[in-house]
Amino acid sequence: MEAESALEMEKVKVTQELANGKILAQKTAVEHSEQAVAAEAKAESDKKANVEKQASEKKAAEEKSKVESEKKAAEAATKAAEEKKAAESMAKIKAEKAVAAKAKTDAEAKVLAEKKEKESKKSGLVEKMNKELEQFSVTLNKKHFDAAVQIHEELKNDGFEDILMKVHTNDIYKKSFTFPQIAHNDFAVDQFESLAVAEQNLNNDPNSDNQFDQFLKTADEVASNLKDRYKDQWVDPKDDRAAITE
Repeated sequence: MEAESALEMEKVKVTQELANGKILAQKTAVEHSEQAVAAEAKAESDKKANVEKQASEKKAAEEKSKVESEKKAAEAATKAAEEKKAAESMAKIKAEKAVAAKAKTDAEAKVLAEKKEKESKKSGLVEKMNKELEQFSVTLNKKHFDAAVQIHEELKNDGFEDILMKVHTNDIYKKSFTFPQIAHNDFAVDQFESLAVAEQNLNNDPNSDNQFDQFLKTADEVASNLKDRYKDQWVDPKDDRAAITE
């Protein structure tokens, strides 16, 4: 009986151990399964987190790239606007310079044209005045002198103050000798000196009636004295005035 009881107890013990082993195995299997599930869940979570991280990094990179692109575009637009403004400013300056240069050129051309016109007028008036003085110096006809004085006044009114009257009867008298050397005789020299004084006074003050009368009187006296002294050796220019337009 004891043997059987011992055997029974051994069976029970074995059965209990087997049961305990099975329970342990089941427990271990459950633990392993739970660990596997946890590992899988963790892997899935890590994968999801990695994907989200990559997506977040990609989005951040895209946003950064977008910001940088917008910044570059803004900088390019600003630069283009500044360059356009600078170009417009330069073009405006060039246009203003061109207008100013043209205005200057036109003004200079106008001044030059006016100067040429004025000089041409001056030249014509001086030539006309000298022609009248030439005729007066020969003929002593007052109308030629008055015409010359009128032209001289016109020249002064036009701003030509430096134009001098040049009555030169004295020179004409000197050249009226049949022999030029006679003009160097003492008597002739004295006559020419007195005429030269009257002539110079008239040229210096052509508007003076007194100077004109004095010159005309002196010229007539000198002509008379030369004719009396040298006879046919001196020809009074007035006697040859038929060749002069009065």
